[in-house]
Amino acid sequence: VNVAVIAKTLAGVSISGVRVLVLVSTSGIGLMPYNVGVAITGSGSIAIVTHSGHGMATNDKVQIKGAEQQEYNNVHAITVTSTGIYTYTINSTPETVVTGTILATYVALSGLTDQSGYITMSRVFSVDQPILGRVRKGTGSPIYKTTDFIGTIDSDTGFATTIQMIPDE
Repeated sequence: VNVAVIAKTLAGVSISGVRVLVLVSTSGIGLMPYNVGVAITGSGSIAIVTHSGHGMATNDKVQIKGAEQQEYNNVHAITVTSTGIYTYTINSTPETVVTGTILATYVALSGLTDQSGYITMSRVFSVDQPILGRVRKGTGSPIYKTTDFIGTIDSDTGFATTIQMIPDE
């Protein structure tokens, strides 16, 4: 199914360059991970994540937060290497022992809207997946206020929403 967000002004004009982040908002059987504790070790610029039962595939994205070594935190595209283990690349070679209360959440959509104010991804979901999202454009005039939204990715029909953004200048 497709997951899509369209950003528009109150007058209905498409807005490009809007940062979009859509995370799952709950987890369980058949659902993607939400704030699940994981362990990470580093090997050069590769983070190795131990995360049993994650249900994700290579090229899926995950939000990592809570690592005391900040280089490991962020949204990352993953490579599944074996059952319960995936990796992602970081832009440096920080400590190999990663500490903190590290949490992983599946990212359904992350990136910038195109010239049509549109961003999308496709994936199979085995069950309906609750989500929460945020759109913002805080750089490059005009600037728009951050807007939060919630919804559900339907396992048969997907999810699409148009967000009307309010100027913040």
